[in-house]
Amino acid sequence: MNRQRNPGAWRGGEMESGQAYQGRMPEEAAVVTVARGSMLVQMDGYSRVMGSGEMFLLPPGATYEYRAREAVKVVACCFLPEMLPGILPVRELVCHCRGNAGGIATLKAGRAFRHFFLLSDYYQINGLFNEQMQETKCREFFCLMQGIYNKVELAGFLRPVMDERTWFRSFVSGNWMKARSVDELAAIANMSTSGFMKKFRRHFGEPPYKWMTGRKAECVLAEINSGGVPLKEIVDRYNFVNYAHFWTFCRKQYGLSPKELQGKVSGDVLQKPEPEKAG
Repeated sequence: MNRQRNPGAWRGGEMESGQAYQGRMPEEAAVVTVARGSMLVQMDGYSRVMGSGEMFLLPPGATYEYRAREAVKVVACCFLPEMLPGILPVRELVCHCRGNAGGIATLKAGRAFRHFFLLSDYYQINGLFNEQMQETKCREFFCLMQGIYNKVELAGFLRPVMDERTWFRSFVSGNWMKARSVDELAAIANMSTSGFMKKFRRHFGEPPYKWMTGRKAECVLAEINSGGVPLKEIVDRYNFVNYAHFWTFCRKQYGLSPKELQGKVSGDVLQKPEPEKAG
């Protein structure tokens, strides 16, 4: 089920000297800044000592371990990669991603970032850091990065979430629900429909219309089976032109009307014969 996800959030923590912490990143990424102290960072087979003011990137799926060499405070800007195209010139930065990068890339956080973190701490202490504020501060963080670092520096640092395949798949995952057609999704990507379709087949292995229809069918069925979402809301959420369009979609995908789908478990529905082919 594709519910709305918060694209940006802030996390932080402190460790005493000698303490260690390990984990694995989910579908989100994080820019981690060492606000105080120093620690050994091990990530996907690479190691590096990070001192105060250094920042590094944890991409989705990365395994990592921190080992504090002294008392350490870290601040993490956690984000979904699909939010970046709306903030940074991603397509330009991709052009600067050349060759195979090894090790853990770092950037030095200067005075502007220190003031940024102090203000964020103030919001946190005073109970102002709600979900909307966290997303706003994440966007501000990347705007600040764009203003301080040049494109080569940004591309090298963000490379793990900036290569063409990662960017394109993240873009599609974050934007397909906004489009009613392949043409609209291509327009959002600022690409021609033919170019978009060719790239989509290369990265997803199937035509975009088939993929979008499949995701929409899965999401619609999950929404209906949850029992808590009115059908009219589903019509609006998934960009159906009207209820009649929604009714036809359900009939083609599952052989049942929306009303008939209500109250049935997804396993029963999915075991029905394949839907009729569109003429």
